[in-house]
Amino acid sequence: MPVVRVVMMQRDEGDALVRWLSHYGGLFGLENLTILDNGTTDAFSLDVLRHAEVSGVRIHWGLDTLRDFREKGGHLTNVINGWDHDGGYDFALPCDCDELLAVFDEGRLVTHEAAVLAEFERLLPVRSALRIDMSMFNVPDRPGWFVPDRHFYKGFLPARSIAAIDNGHHAPESRLAPGFELTRFTYLHWHNRSYEATMALIRRKLTGRVDVHDREALIAFRDTPEAPGAHMVDTLLMSRGEYLNRYEGQVALYMPPEAGGVHFLSVGGRFQRWDAELYLAANEDVRGYWQGPLHHYLRHGFKEERLLAPVTPEPKPSADGLEAFQFMPLGASIAQPPAGPDRPGAGR
Repeated sequence: MPVVRVVMMQRDEGDALVRWLSHYGGLFGLENLTILDNGTTDAFSLDVLRHAEVSGVRIHWGLDTLRDFREKGGHLTNVINGWDHDGGYDFALPCDCDELLAVFDEGRLVTHEAAVLAEFERLLPVRSALRIDMSMFNVPDRPGWFVPDRHFYKGFLPARSIAAIDNGHHAPESRLAPGFELTRFTYLHWHNRSYEATMALIRRKLTGRVDVHDREALIAFRDTPEAPGAHMVDTLLMSRGEYLNRYEGQVALYMPPEAGGVHFLSVGGRFQRWDAELYLAANEDVRGYWQGPLHHYLRHGFKEERLLAPVTPEPKPSADGLEAFQFMPLGASIAQPPAGPDRPGAGR
C-alpha cells in the first residue's frame, strides 16, 4: 500500500483544521501528517494543534512571521527533504487547509480510502511531478455543492524527487524527470465560507500588509506583482450579492455525504441526476476517456454543451391516427473534444 505524507501551513483555521485532520488522518494516518503553524493565536485552533501533536501529527511551531508565510515553499521543501532523508514513504502531498483530496472513479467523484490509494498505486512508477488538473470549489451558502475551476491546478511529488516547489504548490518540479503526469485526483476546495466569515478572514489575513478599509490601496496592492495575499482582494471587494452569485450559470456538482450516495448536477440552474452510463450513451466518443465520464463532463462536456443523456423519443401522429415515435438525431451541433493529451481515449 502506498505511503503518502501530507504537509500544509495554517494559522487559526479552527473547524477547517479539524476537517483537514479528519480527512487526511483517515486516508493516510495521523502519523503521516505535518503542519507548519504560522502563528496561531485562536484558543480552539491551539487546542486542536496540541491534541493532534499528542496523537502523532508532526507540528512545526515558531514559523510565526509574514516572512515565513512568504517563504512557505522553502519551508515545505525543507520538510520534504527531511522525509527523503528518512525514507519510508512514496508520495509528498503539499496542500492547503481547505483542500480535501478526492478522486474520479468509475463515473463518480469519491473520497474513500480504497479509491484514493488505488490511484496512488497506479502512479507509483511515475518519476515526474504529478498534477491535479482541476479543483472543485464549494458554492457559498449551498452546502455540498461544488463548481469546477478548470484553471486551478495543483501538484505533488514522488518521494525523493523534489527539485523545487512554489509557495502555492501549483507546479512543483521533480529532479528525476521533466514535466508532469496528470492524475485522476481533484481537490474539494472549501474556499468559500459565509459572506461575513470570508470578509472577516480576508481582512485579518491582509491586516498589516495593506489598509483593508481603503479601496484604492487594496486595488494597488492587488496589482503589485507577487504581493502575498493579493489574490484575495477581488473577493474582499465583492458585495454580498456578487459573492453569493459568483458561480451563476456554471455547472455545479452535489457531493453526497454518504459514500454510496447519488450525485446531482445543477446545470445553468436546472437540477438533474448524474448518470455516467446515460452520459456515455449520448457521447460514445467519451468511452475510454481515462479520467472518467464525470471528469470529462465537468472539464469539457459542459463547455461543449454535451448532452447528459440520449434525447428521448417524442410522440408523432401517424397517418392512421396511431402515435409513432421518432428519435431526434444526436450530437449534430456538439463540439468535438479538444485535441491533445486530454482528448477522450488518449490515456496515459
